[in-house]
Amino acid sequence: GRVSAQWLRVVVSVGLLVWLARLIDWRQLTALIPRLRWEWVGLACLMSLLNVFLSVAKWQLLLRGKGLAVPANYLLRIVWISNFFGDFLTGTLGVDGIRITAIGRQGERPPDAVSTVVIDRLAGVISLAVLAVLGGLWSAWSWEAPGLLLALSVPIAALGLGLGLLWSRAGHRLLTWLIARCPWIPRRHFLREV
Repeated sequence: GRVSAQWLRVVVSVGLLVWLARLIDWRQLTALIPRLRWEWVGLACLMSLLNVFLSVAKWQLLLRGKGLAVPANYLLRIVWISNFFGDFLTGTLGVDGIRITAIGRQGERPPDAVSTVVIDRLAGVISLAVLAVLGGLWSAWSWEAPGLLLALSVPIAALGLGLGLLWSRAGHRLLTWLIARCPWIPRRHFLREV
Protein backbone atom coordinates (compact mmCIF):
# COMPACT_ATOMS: atom_id res chain seq x y z
CA GLY A 1 0.00 0.00 0.00
CA ARG A 2 2.21 2.80 1.27
CA VAL A 3 5.37 1.65 -0.55
CA SER A 4 3.51 1.24 -3.84
CA ALA A 5 2.02 4.74 -3.45
CA GLN A 6 5.52 6.17 -2.97
CA TRP A 7 6.78 4.34 -6.04
CA LEU A 8 3.81 5.63 -8.01
CA ARG A 9 4.74 9.18 -6.99
CA VAL A 10 8.34 8.61 -8.11
CA VAL A 11 7.22 7.19 -11.46
CA VAL A 12 4.77 10.06 -12.06
CA SER A 13 7.40 12.65 -11.07
CA VAL A 14 10.04 11.16 -13.37
CA GLY A 15 7.46 10.88 -16.16
CA LEU A 16 6.54 14.56 -15.79
CA LEU A 17 10.20 15.60 -15.80
CA VAL A 18 10.86 13.55 -18.96
CA TRP A 19 7.79 15.07 -20.60
CA LEU A 20 9.00 18.58 -19.71
CA ALA A 21 12.52 17.82 -20.96
CA ARG A 22 11.07 16.84 -24.33
CA LEU A 23 9.24 20.16 -24.61
CA ILE A 24 12.41 22.23 -24.18
CA ASP A 25 14.35 23.45 -27.21
CA TRP A 26 17.80 22.59 -25.82
CA ARG A 27 19.77 24.38 -28.59
CA GLN A 28 17.94 27.62 -27.92
CA LEU A 29 18.43 27.18 -24.18
CA THR A 30 22.17 26.57 -24.45
CA ALA A 31 22.52 29.62 -26.73
CA LEU A 32 20.67 31.72 -24.14
CA ILE A 33 22.68 30.68 -21.06
CA PRO A 34 25.90 32.66 -21.81
CA ARG A 35 23.87 35.86 -22.23
CA LEU A 36 22.07 35.59 -18.89
CA ARG A 37 22.68 38.21 -16.22
CA TRP A 38 23.10 35.88 -13.25
CA GLU A 39 22.55 38.59 -10.65
CA TRP A 40 19.04 39.11 -12.04
CA VAL A 41 18.40 35.37 -12.21
CA GLY A 42 19.49 35.06 -8.58
CA LEU A 43 17.29 37.98 -7.54
CA ALA A 44 14.29 36.48 -9.36
CA CYS A 45 14.87 33.10 -7.66
CA LEU A 46 15.20 34.79 -4.26
CA MET A 47 11.98 36.77 -4.79
CA SER A 48 10.16 33.63 -5.91
CA LEU A 49 11.35 31.77 -2.80
CA LEU A 50 10.33 34.70 -0.59
CA ASN A 51 6.88 34.67 -2.21
CA VAL A 52 6.43 31.00 -1.26
CA PHE A 53 7.28 31.65 2.39
CA LEU A 54 5.04 34.74 2.48
CA SER A 55 2.19 32.65 1.02
CA VAL A 56 2.67 30.07 3.77
CA ALA A 57 2.71 32.75 6.49
CA LYS A 58 -0.42 34.42 5.07
CA TRP A 59 -2.27 31.11 4.78
CA GLN A 60 -1.29 30.06 8.30
CA LEU A 61 -2.61 33.40 9.59
CA LEU A 62 -5.95 32.81 7.82
CA LEU A 63 -6.16 29.28 9.23
CA ARG A 64 -5.43 30.49 12.76
CA GLY A 65 -8.22 33.04 12.34
CA LYS A 66 -10.54 30.09 11.78
CA GLY A 67 -9.15 28.28 14.82
CA LEU A 68 -7.27 25.70 12.75
CA ALA A 69 -3.69 24.86 13.75
CA VAL A 70 -1.81 23.48 10.76
CA PRO A 71 1.99 23.15 10.91
CA ALA A 72 3.94 25.53 8.69
CA ASN A 73 6.02 22.71 7.19
CA TYR A 74 2.83 20.97 5.98
CA LEU A 75 1.56 24.23 4.45
CA LEU A 76 4.95 24.78 2.81
CA ARG A 77 4.70 21.34 1.23
CA ILE A 78 1.19 22.06 -0.06
CA VAL A 79 2.24 25.43 -1.50
CA TRP A 80 5.25 23.90 -3.30
CA ILE A 81 3.15 21.10 -4.78
CA SER A 82 0.26 23.35 -5.81
CA ASN A 83 2.62 25.94 -7.34
CA PHE A 84 4.32 23.19 -9.34
CA PHE A 85 1.02 21.98 -10.76
CA GLY A 86 -0.14 25.57 -11.21
CA ASP A 87 2.62 26.06 -13.76
CA PHE A 88 1.08 23.35 -15.96
CA LEU A 89 -2.66 23.45 -15.27
CA THR A 90 -4.76 26.15 -16.84
CA GLY A 91 -6.08 28.84 -14.52
CA THR A 92 -5.89 28.77 -10.75
CA LEU A 93 -8.57 26.14 -10.22
CA GLY A 94 -6.06 23.30 -10.13
CA VAL A 95 -3.86 25.12 -7.60
CA ASP A 96 -6.82 25.93 -5.37
CA GLY A 97 -8.19 22.40 -5.75
CA ILE A 98 -4.91 20.89 -4.54
CA ARG A 99 -4.77 23.29 -1.59
CA ILE A 100 -8.41 22.73 -0.64
CA THR A 101 -8.06 18.95 -0.83
CA ALA A 102 -4.84 18.85 1.18
CA ILE A 103 -5.97 21.25 3.90
CA GLY A 104 -9.46 19.73 4.08
CA ARG A 105 -7.91 16.42 5.09
CA GLN A 106 -6.19 18.02 8.08
CA GLY A 107 -9.09 19.48 10.00
CA GLU A 108 -12.45 18.49 11.30
CA ARG A 109 -14.02 21.58 9.70
CA PRO A 110 -13.44 21.42 5.93
CA PRO A 111 -15.69 24.45 5.15
CA ASP A 112 -13.46 26.64 7.32
CA ALA A 113 -10.35 25.29 5.60
CA VAL A 114 -11.89 25.88 2.17
CA SER A 115 -12.88 29.43 3.11
CA THR A 116 -9.22 30.29 3.85
CA VAL A 117 -8.29 29.36 0.28
CA VAL A 118 -11.20 31.45 -1.05
CA ILE A 119 -10.18 34.45 1.08
CA ASP A 120 -6.55 34.05 -0.04
CA ARG A 121 -7.69 34.10 -3.68
CA LEU A 122 -9.89 37.16 -3.03
CA ALA A 123 -6.94 38.94 -1.42
CA GLY A 124 -4.97 38.31 -4.61
CA VAL A 125 -7.79 39.68 -6.77
CA ILE A 126 -8.04 42.78 -4.58
CA SER A 127 -4.28 43.31 -4.81
CA LEU A 128 -4.44 43.11 -8.61
CA ALA A 129 -7.38 45.53 -8.64
CA VAL A 130 -5.43 48.04 -6.54
CA LEU A 131 -2.44 47.71 -8.90
CA ALA A 132 -4.74 48.16 -11.91
CA VAL A 133 -6.20 51.34 -10.42
CA LEU A 134 -2.76 52.73 -9.61
CA GLY A 135 -1.53 51.82 -13.09
CA GLY A 136 -4.63 53.39 -14.64
CA LEU A 137 -4.17 56.59 -12.65
CA TRP A 138 -0.53 56.81 -13.64
CA SER A 139 -1.33 56.09 -17.31
CA ALA A 140 -4.19 58.59 -17.40
CA TRP A 141 -1.93 61.25 -15.89
CA SER A 142 1.23 60.55 -17.92
CA TRP A 143 -0.44 59.82 -21.27
CA GLU A 144 -3.33 62.22 -20.80
CA ALA A 145 -5.80 59.40 -21.46
CA PRO A 146 -8.81 59.88 -19.17
CA GLY A 147 -10.63 57.07 -21.00
CA LEU A 148 -8.45 54.58 -19.10
CA LEU A 149 -10.06 55.64 -15.83
CA LEU A 150 -13.51 55.04 -17.26
CA ALA A 151 -12.43 51.64 -18.58
CA LEU A 152 -11.15 50.69 -15.12
CA SER A 153 -14.10 52.07 -13.19
CA VAL A 154 -16.62 49.46 -14.38
CA PRO A 155 -14.69 46.29 -13.37
CA ILE A 156 -13.44 47.91 -10.15
CA ALA A 157 -17.00 48.94 -9.24
CA ALA A 158 -18.22 45.39 -9.95
CA LEU A 159 -15.45 44.00 -7.73
CA GLY A 160 -16.32 46.46 -4.96
CA LEU A 161 -20.01 45.59 -5.20
CA GLY A 162 -19.24 41.86 -5.10
CA LEU A 163 -16.97 42.24 -2.07
CA GLY A 164 -19.56 44.43 -0.35
CA LEU A 165 -22.13 41.71 -0.88
CA LEU A 166 -19.80 39.05 0.48
CA TRP A 167 -19.20 40.93 3.72
CA SER A 168 -22.67 42.19 4.46
CA ARG A 169 -25.77 40.60 5.97
CA ALA A 170 -27.80 41.43 2.88
CA GLY A 171 -25.17 39.80 0.70
CA HIS A 172 -25.11 36.73 2.93
CA ARG A 173 -28.89 36.42 2.73
CA LEU A 174 -28.78 36.86 -1.07
CA LEU A 175 -26.07 34.22 -1.50
CA THR A 176 -27.90 31.80 0.81
CA TRP A 177 -31.12 32.34 -1.14
CA LEU A 178 -29.33 31.83 -4.49
CA ILE A 179 -27.63 28.63 -3.31
CA ALA A 180 -30.94 27.28 -1.98
CA ARG A 181 -32.62 27.96 -5.36
CA CYS A 182 -30.00 26.06 -7.36
CA PRO A 183 -30.70 22.33 -6.91
CA TRP A 184 -28.05 21.40 -9.49
CA ILE A 185 -25.26 22.66 -7.17
CA PRO A 186 -23.73 19.65 -5.37
CA ARG A 187 -23.26 19.83 -1.59
CA ARG A 188 -25.16 23.09 -1.18
CA HIS A 189 -24.99 22.91 2.63
CA PHE A 190 -21.17 22.77 2.44
CA LEU A 191 -21.10 25.76 0.07
CA ARG A 192 -23.31 27.79 2.40
CA GLU A 193 -20.92 27.08 5.29
CA VAL A 194 -17.93 28.19 3.21
